[in-house]
Amino acid sequence: MLGGVALGVLGAGAIGGVIAFQLLRQEQPVDDLLCPANSLPSSHTIVVVDQTSAFTATQVATVRAVILQERDAIPVRGRLTLLYLDPDRPSEPTQIFTRCNPGTAADTDPWLADPERVQRNWRRQFEAPLDEALARLMQPNDSTTSPIIQTLRGLEWRPDFGREQAGRRLVIVSDMLENSSLHSLYAANPEDRAFSELEGGSPASVIFPEFAGVVVHVRLLRSENTIPYQDEQFESFWQQYFARTNANLERF
Repeated sequence: MLGGVALGVLGAGAIGGVIAFQLLRQEQPVDDLLCPANSLPSSHTIVVVDQTSAFTATQVATVRAVILQERDAIPVRGRLTLLYLDPDRPSEPTQIFTRCNPGTAADTDPWLADPERVQRNWRRQFEAPLDEALARLMQPNDSTTSPIIQTLRGLEWRPDFGREQAGRRLVIVSDMLENSSLHSLYAANPEDRAFSELEGGSPASVIFPEFAGVVVHVRLLRSENTIPYQDEQFESFWQQYFARTNANLERF
């Protein structure tokens, strides 16, 4: 009998502890971006989209699918940032979205909050602004340069993507055909496209960010115009590049 009472007390204490934790999590103050006001986000995913060449219809669908997939993988109070390349400011890609995930109905304990209200807030505060950014991103654009390397180098300087941030993830949606003053993967001579040519042409501090602890996922965009350049040498180039950044290359 006493054993049953003890177990009941322990069970009630455990339940009370869970409820207290949930209340503490839900009452955590947040800033204007829905991120924790007194701590770092639980994770930070940056999606960089290369729109320096006009998208095909298939690529539009791919870009949207990748971004929505990343959106759905963001944990509660994790941060999602959407950038696109800016040829005029290579090391400062244009930011069109950054917010933390406030949580959906699926993340809500109905004993502590109204799941329908939570879902409405998620749609208004997180989903709708991201949809607006996606619409802006899909606008036709075409440029003579594609400074992918300088864009990646600039990410290291972001104060919200430093080593102190847990769960750093970088998703690059691009044809990965670097074409800038640093290097061109469109060069007719294979030797000019080689990774060694990039290394020998500029100081490492200009070329390589430090991505130790960052998971990098490259979603390669292909088209009839890009396939001739996206060969084995091209893949080797980027494998060597990301190895020099110390990134955890999840996919290329």
